[in-house]
Amino acid sequence: MYSALIPALQFEDTYDEDGELEYILEGGLFLDGRAQNQFEQVRMPFFDPNEMNLADDAALAGKLRKSEYAGEMKTLVGEERWQDDAMLNEEA
Repeated sequence: MYSALIPALQFEDTYDEDGELEYILEGGLFLDGRAQNQFEQVRMPFFDPNEMNLADDAALAGKLRKSEYAGEMKTLVGEERWQDDAMLNEEA
C-alpha cells in the first residue's frame, strides 16, 4: 500500500553537514527507481528477459486471451478492450 505514495524518481537538493549543496535521487519504484508508477512496475517483469521475456503487448495479450480465466476476463473488461492489445494489457 505504501508504494502508492512514492513519488516519481527525481533529484532532491539538500545540504550536507558541511553546508555543501548535494543532489540525491528520491522516489521511483524498484531499487534503481526505473519505474515511475505502479503500472510501470507491474508491467516490467512481463517483458524482462530474465523473467517472463515476452516480446511486446501483443504477446502478453495473446497469453491473456488463451488463459483459463479468459472468458471471465473478457466479461469483466468488455469486447472493445478485449480486442485491443494495449487496452487489454492495461486491465491485466
